[in-house]
Amino acid sequence: MAKLVILTGDKKLDKKLQRFARRGANRVARRGLGKALTVLARAMRAEAPNKTMKKSIGKRNKKNKRKGIHEAKVGPNVGNKGKGEKRTPHAAVFILGSKERFTKTGASRGAMPPNDFVRRAAEKSKGSAASAMKAEIRKQIKIEAAKR
Repeated sequence: MAKLVILTGDKKLDKKLQRFARRGANRVARRGLGKALTVLARAMRAEAPNKTMKKSIGKRNKKNKRKGIHEAKVGPNVGNKGKGEKRTPHAAVFILGSKERFTKTGASRGAMPPNDFVRRAAEKSKGSAASAMKAEIRKQIKIEAAKR
């Protein structure tokens, strides 16, 4: 019968083992968060009012090296947009709306009514995004456990 041996006291070894555990946990969490972002981005594209706005919706899931934390974002004009990708330069005005605007001469240019399709999409897909994230985390935990 094999005996269980526990080794402690070696500071370098303890530090390495803690880093491996933290790395695995971060990898699992990042992948789960990526799945949730995908669900949210699809919902936003479905709610988007026009083709250009649909094409501009993207996602980003990166580590902020200054802060040492992961930041995730989804919405119009987010993420790496290549040559063929569209951007909507005034997406914020379109989504949030604006008060009545005037030129220097005083001529009215009107007000932009808000279109909160981003909030509507987030509310509709909140539950499915959370369940997709949980399912992916469970899947990744099994994969990480099999590696060890």
